[in-house]
Amino acid sequence: MTNPTDLILKHPGNPILTKEDVPYPCANAYNCGACKADGRYALLFRVDRRWEEGPPEKPRKRAECKIGLAWSDDGIHFTAEPHPVLTANEEEFDRVYDPRVTRVDDQYYMCYATETPWGIHSGMAVSKDLKKWERVYVSEPDNRNAVIFPERIDGKLVRLDRPFARKYAASRPYDMWLSVSPDGVHWGGHKLVLAAADNPWSNDKIGPGTPPIRTEHGWLALYHGVSLDDNRPGCGWEGNWKKLYEAAPILLDLEQPHKIIGIGKKPALVPDQVYERPEGGGMRPNVVFPGGLIAEPDGTCKIYWGAADTVVAVGTAKIQDLVDVCLQDGPPSK
Repeated sequence: MTNPTDLILKHPGNPILTKEDVPYPCANAYNCGACKADGRYALLFRVDRRWEEGPPEKPRKRAECKIGLAWSDDGIHFTAEPHPVLTANEEEFDRVYDPRVTRVDDQYYMCYATETPWGIHSGMAVSKDLKKWERVYVSEPDNRNAVIFPERIDGKLVRLDRPFARKYAASRPYDMWLSVSPDGVHWGGHKLVLAAADNPWSNDKIGPGTPPIRTEHGWLALYHGVSLDDNRPGCGWEGNWKKLYEAAPILLDLEQPHKIIGIGKKPALVPDQVYERPEGGGMRPNVVFPGGLIAEPDGTCKIYWGAADTVVAVGTAKIQDLVDVCLQDGPPSK
């Protein structure tokens, strides 16, 4: 049996986007959405900036997150726009981040996370050109990691997201759900897709990763899972980072996309390169966080992910290989 991690070929030039590529203040450039627009590749990516304020004897660390845009002719070499394309409004604590992007009909939908005094929200904005965005929706707290399907199903937009409990006991607080909307503003029809407790290769939370792409067998996407190990040495800028983020393919029914046809029983994308590992010096090592999946005419796909919460990386895979893993492994055991 093929090792799932052999299916995704990581580009030897990784990372392909770093803080040095951003022409405005930036500490980290990572966690991106990806799409094609007029024949070019576009990345919407998270831009972090950190600084200290207050008196020298008692400085207070602050951080803000914005969303940047970069373009490429080959999907590898990107040039960033001179300014961010989405910044926080007066309620958002200087933080809009982790974008995913999908083209549906004649416009682009960007899902992103944001924070307010009431918690973490999933926001949505629309655009015709990827540069000018209009906010159209913000969820109740707490929710994030939303992605939009590239086609309407039964005339409705379809979304995967990850609501989560922060203050209340819950046996499955980080599960993946599906909902539908006629207009991107009003969402309902919520259905559970995959519970964290049923994921075969992680022991903590899960969540959507990339927007799905259509295949003849079903909607194909990557989703992420997190594992915790108290014996894992702490690392990263915080000094005590112990989480492991990995990702696997998932195949959903074309007509009833809350139904799982199959998932990878082992992760296919793991943090095994220097820029993803503690020795790379990133902010949160042992993290791969996929957000972009682009199907190519030759039957391959490009996969984009944030590495170590610090940079953007890219890899390629055969679409059929990822589908085959899902089909051979089947749906999760309940």
